[in-house]
Amino acid sequence: MTILLLLLMAGLYYVVYITAVMYAEGIKLLQWIAYGIAALIFLITFIFVNPSFSSLQNYIFVLIVAFVIYGWIAIKSFWNRPYKVKLESMGPVHDHILTKTKYEEAESIKIDLVSAKYKGIISGVISVVCMIAIKLKLTPALKQDLEGGLIALGLILFLMIIVYLIIDIVLAVKRGKFAFITLRPLGTFIWLIIFAIIV
Repeated sequence: MTILLLLLMAGLYYVVYITAVMYAEGIKLLQWIAYGIAALIFLITFIFVNPSFSSLQNYIFVLIVAFVIYGWIAIKSFWNRPYKVKLESMGPVHDHILTKTKYEEAESIKIDLVSAKYKGIISGVISVVCMIAIKLKLTPALKQDLEGGLIALGLILFLMIIVYLIIDIVLAVKRGKFAFITLRPLGTFIWLIIFAIIV
């Protein structure tokens, strides 16, 4: 069941992106079908996962990784200022100076901006579902084991905050505007703290 959960969480990354673009294009029915199937597969893994310590440990590990990744995607999607700053720095898309690659990049950013809210909501829901599943499957022994993992994730995110802040400063000097991409690791770090308090 852990392998099936891992495949589901990896596949959902692409499903979220594709359905977000479809939503931006006005297509709405296929999303319900896709997420209905995903929810069914998730419930199967949740109900029939092996209750042994090692199996639950691996299962919860996958859920924690998914919780952090989809939490990051949600924050990244809702905080779309970096996209706007990057798009503005590229100049008008009809400018003849723009190369084909730059034009395609600009169009990709526009699609991301249009679909960002939908992507953020879905990713946020997935992250919350993972948190609830962890809470329900967590045993006292696993909880003690989980604490070390949360500390390690917290340290990684803290280092990423420092790295992203440096990148923010460099980009601000280059573009003349502060995009504040640091909010991505910072927001995820705060989300991880909330998770630790709840769990």
